Amino acid sequence: MNFAQRIFGIFFTPKKTCLTLASRPAWLDAFTLLLAALLIFTYCIVPYTGMLDTISNSTRTIIFLRAVLLTHLYFLGFLITCLILLILGRVISRGGNYVQVFSVFVHANLIDKTLGNAVRLGFLHVNKSVFRATTSIAQFFPDLDTQSLSYAAAVQVDLFQIWFFGVLGLGLSAIFKMDLKKALCLSYGFWLLKCILNIALIHLGMGIYRQSIFPII
Repeated sequence: MNFAQRIFGIFFTPKKTCLTLASRPAWLDAFTLLLAALLIFTYCIVPYTGMLDTISNSTRTIIFLRAVLLTHLYFLGFLITCLILLILGRVISRGGNYVQVFSVFVHANLIDKTLGNAVRLGFLHVNKSVFRATTSIAQFFPDLDTQSLSYAAAVQVDLFQIWFFGVLGLGLSAIFKMDLKKALCLSYGFWLLKCILNIALIHLGMGIYRQSIFPII
């Protein structure tokens, strides 16, 4: 599969695409697109954590540098996440290597970090609030206090995150040659642990963008 076929396939024929990535890992082009999407999204949301009307040219430079820094944190998070998934996969089944896991993870994550973030930027433009730029069930509860534990829990149940982890499960099944149910349990189990950690960190008031406070995925 070429680059365009892999990008199209991860959205519309994920099983076939994941099987291809498991047998022939490819990641550099997709990873470049992923980092670019993250940089653009981060650059767009950072101004909404401060006063928009006070932003000058010098401030925009600082915003860009902060966006680059946060994107690098995401990169580090990706590496750690894939290592954890590899270890967990090896515990359950045999086979599989880091490059395979990273390749599938990067492609599956495009669902959330390109299409998902594009929708979130739409909400950001409409609501003028970084806390309401969410594609989670929190959109159905506009009266929720963004500082509350209820909001912290609701914001974790995100449509694109659920989609992403489902496709990741397909990839893990192909990589580790394990039953799909086990692979989905592994994928969504990791998602659940991530959500619990996010809720705990949000409750402690850490981070400027509470929807994506833990830069792993």
